[in-house]
Amino acid sequence: MTDVKLEIKTIDETMAQFKEAWQRAEAGEDFEERTIAFESYDTMIKTLTSARYDILKHLSTHEVKSIRALSKELGKDYKNVHKDVSFLKQSGFVTEELRLPFDHITANVI
Repeated sequence: MTDVKLEIKTIDETMAQFKEAWQRAEAGEDFEERTIAFESYDTMIKTLTSARYDILKHLSTHEVKSIRALSKELGKDYKNVHKDVSFLKQSGFVTEELRLPFDHITANVI
């Protein structure tokens, strides 16, 4: 497992970072870096709502078999949890098996 960094960057900054990583990989450099960039603080907050944070926090310490089980453990409405988990899967924060693909999240917002 790895860490993931959340950053606020312009599209140009994100593309420059991607280009640099591509060049490092082409040069044979062995590195493992995961970064999720947001265009603004508002976008990051809209993506990682408090309900989605609760899901991530729970999944970091508990194994769950299904979204229904997760919603029961959290004491939240199944429909809302399902919607949030689907979004988190689509965004790469949660796997199909309801696991986190990383150990830690670090946010660099300034």
